[in-house]
Amino acid sequence: MPILAFNIIYGVLVAFGTGITVGLILSCCYVVGVVQRENMIAKNVALGNRPAH
Repeated sequence: MPILAFNIIYGVLVAFGTGITVGLILSCCYVVGVVQRENMIAKNVALGNRPAH
């Protein structure tokens, strides 16, 4: 059943690729969020306001 085997391999590859893509998107969102938070804290410090912990 080569067609069935091909379908299984294709399904695994698609699932794997989707997982990697979602992981990369989430990582990018996390990094952007951290950078924006750091920039806000730096701006507050520059303005003389201490960030609330």
